[in-house]
Amino acid sequence: LMRKTASSESARDLAHDELQRHADWLTKAQEASQAGVWAMGQDSDQVRASAHAARLFGFPPVPGMLPLDEFFRRMHTDDRERVEEAFAAAWESGKPFHSEYRILLPDGRQRWINAKGALAHDPGQTPRMTGTIVDVSERRDQQEQLVRAETQFRELFELNPLPFWV
Repeated sequence: LMRKTASSESARDLAHDELQRHADWLTKAQEASQAGVWAMGQDSDQVRASAHAARLFGFPPVPGMLPLDEFFRRMHTDDRERVEEAFAAAWESGKPFHSEYRILLPDGRQRWINAKGALAHDPGQTPRMTGTIVDVSERRDQQEQLVRAETQFRELFELNPLPFWV
């Protein structure tokens, strides 16, 4: 009996260590990719967000659940209704959720978020949706800079009184 207990405790410790390594790996991957993960049950008004997901929205990392409406309140007013409708449609249809939107942080900064989610059905469990959020602000800024540069070049070309061939 003592050997079985010791063997069982050793296996539990190994499993715990492996789980901790995977959690550390996920945390480092989220930080490197500027991404976070989230999950919530159907008909729930609470969402579980990884520490990095919470930070992307300007929330302090908490070990428990966060109110879903707090996430929606951080969204830019011009984007909120569209995102809420897409989120509800994903729940209703069972199809994946995908949306790109702006959030306003408490310090006044704006951040672009790309969010994806999918329904997960475990036998005997309430359906849940899990997903990722990624900060795409840098990509959006670069796209805006490119559009501005193209516009400036087009204006210079069109307003030039001298013939110009390329």
